[in-house]
Amino acid sequence: MLSAKDLFVSQAAMTGESMPVEKFAIQRDANAINPLDPDNIVFMGTNVVSGSATAVVLATGNATYFGALASRVTATDRAPTSFQSGVNKVSWLLIRFMFVMVPLVLFINGVTKRGR
Repeated sequence: MLSAKDLFVSQAAMTGESMPVEKFAIQRDANAINPLDPDNIVFMGTNVVSGSATAVVLATGNATYFGALASRVTATDRAPTSFQSGVNKVSWLLIRFMFVMVPLVLFINGVTKRGR
Protein backbone atom coordinates (compact mmCIF):
# COMPACT_ATOMS: atom_id res chain seq x y z
CA MET A 1 0.00 0.00 0.00
CA LEU A 2 1.38 3.41 -0.93
CA SER A 3 -0.68 5.48 1.49
CA ALA A 4 -3.47 4.96 3.99
CA LYS A 5 -5.49 7.30 6.17
CA ASP A 6 -7.64 5.80 8.93
CA LEU A 7 -8.24 2.71 6.77
CA PHE A 8 -10.41 0.01 8.37
CA VAL A 9 -11.14 -3.15 6.40
CA SER A 10 -13.66 -5.91 7.12
CA GLN A 11 -11.90 -9.23 6.51
CA ALA A 12 -14.85 -11.39 7.58
CA ALA A 13 -14.91 -13.26 4.25
CA MET A 14 -11.25 -14.24 4.66
CA THR A 15 -10.69 -14.70 8.38
CA GLY A 16 -14.13 -14.72 9.97
CA GLU A 17 -13.27 -11.74 12.18
CA SER A 18 -16.37 -9.79 13.13
CA MET A 19 -14.58 -6.49 13.74
CA PRO A 20 -12.84 -4.37 11.07
CA VAL A 21 -9.03 -4.38 11.03
CA GLU A 22 -6.96 -1.23 10.68
CA LYS A 23 -4.48 -1.19 7.80
CA PHE A 24 -1.37 1.00 7.45
CA ALA A 25 0.94 2.05 4.62
CA ILE A 26 3.99 0.54 6.34
CA GLN A 27 4.21 -2.96 7.83
CA ARG A 28 4.39 -2.56 11.63
CA ASP A 29 4.98 -6.22 12.63
CA ALA A 30 7.85 -7.78 10.69
CA ASN A 31 7.28 -11.16 12.37
CA ALA A 32 3.84 -11.81 10.84
CA ILE A 33 3.79 -15.47 9.75
CA ASN A 34 0.14 -15.80 8.73
CA PRO A 35 -0.41 -14.43 5.18
CA LEU A 36 -3.54 -12.62 6.42
CA ASP A 37 -1.72 -10.77 9.23
CA PRO A 38 0.30 -8.04 7.43
CA ASP A 39 -0.92 -4.53 8.23
CA ASN A 40 -0.02 -3.15 4.80
CA ILE A 41 -1.88 -5.62 2.54
CA VAL A 42 -5.56 -5.53 1.58
CA PHE A 43 -7.08 -8.65 0.04
CA MET A 44 -9.64 -9.22 -2.68
CA GLY A 45 -12.95 -10.16 -1.05
CA THR A 46 -12.55 -7.69 1.81
CA ASN A 47 -14.56 -4.50 2.25
CA VAL A 48 -13.36 -1.03 3.18
CA VAL A 49 -15.40 0.10 6.18
CA SER A 50 -13.89 3.56 6.56
CA GLY A 51 -10.88 5.62 5.57
CA SER A 52 -9.00 5.93 2.32
CA ALA A 53 -5.91 4.42 0.72
CA THR A 54 -3.86 4.24 -2.44
CA ALA A 55 -2.55 0.78 -3.26
CA VAL A 56 -0.83 -1.27 -5.94
CA VAL A 57 -2.59 -4.37 -7.29
CA LEU A 58 -0.25 -7.34 -7.01
CA ALA A 59 -2.49 -10.10 -8.41
CA THR A 60 -5.96 -10.60 -9.87
CA GLY A 61 -8.42 -13.46 -10.34
CA ASN A 62 -7.26 -16.96 -9.39
CA ALA A 63 -3.75 -15.68 -8.64
CA THR A 64 -5.07 -13.97 -5.49
CA TYR A 65 -5.42 -15.63 -2.08
CA PHE A 66 -9.22 -15.31 -2.33
CA GLY A 67 -9.19 -16.78 -5.84
CA ALA A 68 -7.10 -19.75 -4.68
CA LEU A 69 -9.58 -20.37 -1.84
CA ALA A 70 -12.49 -20.24 -4.29
CA SER A 71 -10.73 -22.69 -6.62
CA ARG A 72 -10.14 -25.18 -3.80
CA VAL A 73 -13.72 -24.92 -2.55
CA THR A 74 -15.25 -25.44 -5.99
CA ALA A 75 -12.98 -28.35 -6.97
CA THR A 76 -15.13 -31.25 -8.18
CA ASP A 77 -12.75 -34.14 -7.56
CA ARG A 78 -12.49 -33.88 -3.79
CA ALA A 79 -11.95 -37.10 -1.87
CA PRO A 80 -14.42 -37.73 0.96
CA THR A 81 -13.20 -36.83 4.42
CA SER A 82 -13.03 -39.41 7.20
CA PHE A 83 -16.19 -37.87 8.70
CA GLN A 84 -18.07 -38.27 5.41
CA SER A 85 -16.85 -41.87 5.10
CA GLY A 86 -18.07 -42.62 8.64
CA VAL A 87 -21.48 -41.09 7.95
CA ASN A 88 -21.77 -43.13 4.75
CA LYS A 89 -20.91 -46.38 6.59
CA VAL A 90 -23.45 -45.71 9.34
CA SER A 91 -26.11 -44.79 6.76
CA TRP A 92 -25.61 -48.00 4.80
CA LEU A 93 -25.69 -50.03 8.02
CA LEU A 94 -29.04 -48.46 8.95
CA ILE A 95 -30.45 -49.05 5.47
CA ARG A 96 -29.46 -52.74 5.55
CA PHE A 97 -30.91 -53.07 9.04
CA MET A 98 -34.17 -51.56 7.78
CA PHE A 99 -34.35 -53.98 4.81
CA VAL A 100 -34.01 -56.92 7.21
CA MET A 101 -36.13 -55.73 10.12
CA VAL A 102 -39.19 -54.33 8.31
CA PRO A 103 -40.12 -57.61 6.56
CA LEU A 104 -39.23 -59.57 9.71
CA VAL A 105 -41.53 -57.42 11.89
CA LEU A 106 -44.36 -57.64 9.32
CA PHE A 107 -43.93 -61.43 9.12
CA ILE A 108 -43.93 -61.86 12.92
CA ASN A 109 -46.94 -59.56 13.23
CA GLY A 110 -48.80 -61.53 10.56
CA VAL A 111 -48.06 -64.88 12.22
CA THR A 112 -49.01 -63.77 15.74
CA LYS A 113 -52.15 -61.85 14.75
CA ARG A 114 -53.48 -64.39 12.19
CA GLY A 115 -55.70 -66.26 14.60
CA ARG A 116 -57.55 -63.20 15.93
